[in-house]
Amino acid sequence: MITKKLRLLGMMNYCLILLLVLSIGCGSLGFSSDSSKLGRYYQGKVLHVSVAEIERSGVISFSTVNPEGIVKNFQILPSSEKREIVRFRIKVENHTAATAIVNIDEKAVVLNDFFSNDFTPINIYDHEILEASDENSVSLTPLWNNLNSLGKSESFVLPRGTGIDGWMFFDVPVNTHFKEFKWRAGDSLGIEF
Repeated sequence: MITKKLRLLGMMNYCLILLLVLSIGCGSLGFSSDSSKLGRYYQGKVLHVSVAEIERSGVISFSTVNPEGIVKNFQILPSSEKREIVRFRIKVENHTAATAIVNIDEKAVVLNDFFSNDFTPINIYDHEILEASDENSVSLTPLWNNLNSLGKSESFVLPRGTGIDGWMFFDVPVNTHFKEFKWRAGDSLGIEF
């Protein structure tokens, strides 16, 4: 009888330890701001791409000055109370081709979560506002095609040895954990988290 109780107690301890290990492992599956993947460059056929930082927030307000000197103001809000804006600071460099054309729009990146949901970047020009806002105002450079004076989107031209560095925004459910970052602008590569 005592032997059966000891075996049962041992099995319960084993199950508790296994449950604890699995909980810790599952909790660390999502890409967080302290991930070892941050800041590392991943190489496609032409481009090197790095996810340098990740930040989560509600409202984000910022201003830009385009190449023609025109100031534009933006405010990005989550689409519902159950969602948040996640911003990725991305660095893109051309070390291979004489010139790389990089079209950064809604098709440039796809984020996947662990439930196979796809998230694409927010078009910042859909969130332009007339006056600058102080609400969660940040100083940053968005990573998105510029619009010329005619309102036409202009891709980035990266000669060999040059790069761009900026932020992309995603509207996702609160506390989403990402599985993969797929870069599709001017090259094709994936970063698994």
